[in-house]
Amino acid sequence: MWPDWIEELKSRYLNNEASVFLLHGAVDAGRWVVEGQTVDCMTTLVQFLTRSREILGVLDPKRGLSFPGVGDRARFQHLVEARRTLDGDITSLREDKPEECLALLHKALSTSGPAQGYVLVYAEALFPEKKRPVPSLPAKVPSFTEWLQDPVLRNSDNLVVLLTEDLEKIHRDIRARLGRGLIEVPDEHPPVEVTHEVTADVDLGGLMPTPGLPEDSGDDITPLSAMVPPIPETSTALPTDETFSPSEMGSASVDALADELADLLTDAPADEPVDDPPTVEAPIPPAPEGYTPTLDAAPTADTPPPPPPPEAADADDLRTALEAALRRAPSPPWPGLLPMREALAQVIHARAPGRCGPLLFSLSEDGQVIAEGPGDEWFEKWFGGIVVRAASEQILNKLVETLGGAPVPPEGALPLEEPKLRALRKQIGKALAG
Repeated sequence: MWPDWIEELKSRYLNNEASVFLLHGAVDAGRWVVEGQTVDCMTTLVQFLTRSREILGVLDPKRGLSFPGVGDRARFQHLVEARRTLDGDITSLREDKPEECLALLHKALSTSGPAQGYVLVYAEALFPEKKRPVPSLPAKVPSFTEWLQDPVLRNSDNLVVLLTEDLEKIHRDIRARLGRGLIEVPDEHPPVEVTHEVTADVDLGGLMPTPGLPEDSGDDITPLSAMVPPIPETSTALPTDETFSPSEMGSASVDALADELADLLTDAPADEPVDDPPTVEAPIPPAPEGYTPTLDAAPTADTPPPPPPPEAADADDLRTALEAALRRAPSPPWPGLLPMREALAQVIHARAPGRCGPLLFSLSEDGQVIAEGPGDEWFEKWFGGIVVRAASEQILNKLVETLGGAPVPPEGALPLEEPKLRALRKQIGKALAG
């Protein structure tokens, strides 16, 4: 079994009591024996989270953002770029500046994708008690206090863990809002031995071990093996880009760093205006029994038109096709984002008949989407891209929210998110120009 504080974090997370946690107490002094290795709080926490997180990052205010696992940085950057594409965000953000790292973390956390976990060490330097209010973040990212009540983060399979020796040095607004996210780490001497054998009889929910991805992750997440990542050979250092130990920084240097960072965050210049940070709603529920949508064949042309450049997509064709697809199956939920699949396939076929389509979509007995027709494999691979899928999910989820779960009205313009439609048009243009 894991230390009591790990078990407490796991229990509160799985009970949906919190997604942001603050571990305080012996985070530097405490020691635990993990598979024969004597390690500190951060290393124990990272080893635990590595088994369930496909992306795990560590933010040190002095050293910036690092990733213990091979391939985690590439997956993280892929999520960030997807969010920036959806938002039209051109703000330059760096991984070696704490306030910009926090903005990058928010962009990744607000994008649907693999399970993520982030450990923020020396949290008193990031969110010092003496500064009022909690400093704002660049790129119009909400301040950290708003993360604590964010339903998007709460409904996702992601979590953020802050570490500090002294709870009183953390900004009082953050302490007041954490609620069940506050967990004390006791000073264990002698070190407590940790065992973590997992059997089929143990239900760990969202924290069930999932091993890491292959080194060359590319754009797709491939099936995972049943292997569990080994504990690193070193006892106190993590396999990051730059190894470090929390004991390297004394309390005086942490306090000085807190002042320096707080001044930097407070005096940071305003960024160029960008869209407000998007929300990613809960996944669309399974299909109702008997729902089998189809896609009518789109009209063909004698001579295929030349593919349009990425910015030249017709502003109405996707909206028109999507509204028609939604009215063919007006009652949510829509399994497999089928109305989006239908509309996108119809638009692509109309512009480039040789690329794909006409396609027929149906559902298998186990609820899997089946696409049939010329170019079906190409289309499904393209639709599975993170930008296309994330934009599609957000459009349908927002529509369900706006309509209050009611069926799609039979006439009139539908409240579809234009920024997300615009992002999809760009993706269509890029695909056809490639």
